[in-house]
Amino acid sequence: MDARHAAELAAREDGALAIVGSNSSSLSRAVAEVAESERLVQVSNVSTASDLTWDPATGADRPFVFRACSSDEELTRHLADFAREHLGARRVAVLYEVGRSYSAQMARRFVGSFSDPATGRVVKELSTCRSRPTSGRSCVRPRPSARTCCSCRARSPTPRWSPPRRGSWAWT
Repeated sequence: MDARHAAELAAREDGALAIVGSNSSSLSRAVAEVAESERLVQVSNVSTASDLTWDPATGADRPFVFRACSSDEELTRHLADFAREHLGARRVAVLYEVGRSYSAQMARRFVGSFSDPATGRVVKELSTCRSRPTSGRSCVRPRPSARTCCSCRARSPTPRWSPPRRGSWAWT
């Protein structure tokens, strides 16, 4: 059963007054559509997607949908500020997992928040994916090749990434 269908059953058949959850932004978005149409309160405790509390199609707020945590935009803005102001970072490398929308969105928002010519710049973006899920091995690649999975590297013009020398990508 998918999240949307579960929310519809809870609202229409079980008479739910509210829904708490879900445990991911993508599931919470599906529930949010039902919550709004059924005028049912939804409280998400872990969903950070910025568009959870407003409808991306119309731009209208969702008055029945609430979150108990910060949005991706707030989290990445605070992280970028912390890196610059408290750690003194002026250059960073960003690593995220291909195929995970949360990871990619957080990376993209962090890059946007941190990339200010006067205060900081992103020197490298890297993506990782699980090339062999059963072995637990991952590989890391420069961002321009992120359009393909590293298990498909034969089709990709970019060679596998090798680790940099110690400290070469640390915050400096």
